[in-house]
Amino acid sequence: MNNNPSSAELFGIFDFEEHIVCSPCVLGHRERIVIGGVEGHVEFPSLPALPSKDHLGTFLIPPTAAANWKRGDHLIYWGRVATEPKGVSRVERILFEINVPKANLEIAVKKIHDNFPYWRSLFNEYLELICEQRYEDSIELIGGLSGFDLLVWEGGVSRSPLKVVQNIVWTTRLSESSGFTKEQLKTLCTYCNSLKAPALEYRLQNEAYRALRMKDYRKAIIETAAAAELVLTNAVKPFILSKGENVLNVLNANKMLGKRYKLAQTLGVNLPPHDYQVLLIGPRNEVIHAADFADANIAQTAVNVVADLLALLVPDLGEV
Repeated sequence: MNNNPSSAELFGIFDFEEHIVCSPCVLGHRERIVIGGVEGHVEFPSLPALPSKDHLGTFLIPPTAAANWKRGDHLIYWGRVATEPKGVSRVERILFEINVPKANLEIAVKKIHDNFPYWRSLFNEYLELICEQRYEDSIELIGGLSGFDLLVWEGGVSRSPLKVVQNIVWTTRLSESSGFTKEQLKTLCTYCNSLKAPALEYRLQNEAYRALRMKDYRKAIIETAAAAELVLTNAVKPFILSKGENVLNVLNANKMLGKRYKLAQTLGVNLPPHDYQVLLIGPRNEVIHAADFADANIAQTAVNVVADLLALLVPDLGEV
């Protein structure tokens, strides 16, 4: 806590839209942030002692400054342990802590207020790109229907006619290496602090990740193919120039993803060892021209091979 009488502490609780699966290394960690030119830190909740598997599901310990904070009558819930004994966890929120001189308090508050929406949008975008496994879609409702309650009205009282108790079961298997890491957090905050938006290729790839989570496999393939086409287009330009040819003329003669891929191969662009014709271009043509909605495995594979293409040819996630 702040013991300097000439400075003031600002705190903010950042609620994630969906929990983040975090590796133990990031729990309890603090990382530098800059919002509107004002410096501070984010802090993750910490692991409790993990003596045995009997403690699976134990609540995470709040950041020190927020140890006894409540919302209403209840202590704030920060997340819970998902696996033991090492403690991969599901984190619901983190704490922002910023120290500013009291003389600049109003100015600092306004800067943070005005700039936080953009910083938060960058955080969410980069989080999906850096840790696209953060979301889990494998929640199973046993004994009931998600989003639908079946009730019977008798004698002025409603009750469920189902005898089976409803239980929510997480079917995802999290390994000890699962989750968001301290190094990923550092990279994430560096991009956010720079105020650089993700490169267009990565924004298209993010749309593919989101479509996968929504089980819209057709859209996932279309968006990831668009990202691949942009990556290949930018990759071939230096090769075309080095041959003394007109870039626009060559690109116009090789429109669409399939021809751009073949052009990249012909020019000798270094590509990941995947058959993009089979794994991406074919499925893309099917969903576009044959009204094929594809399936989960085909879509996931297409997105994965484009992720490899991005990692190799566009290592910087931010706009140049």
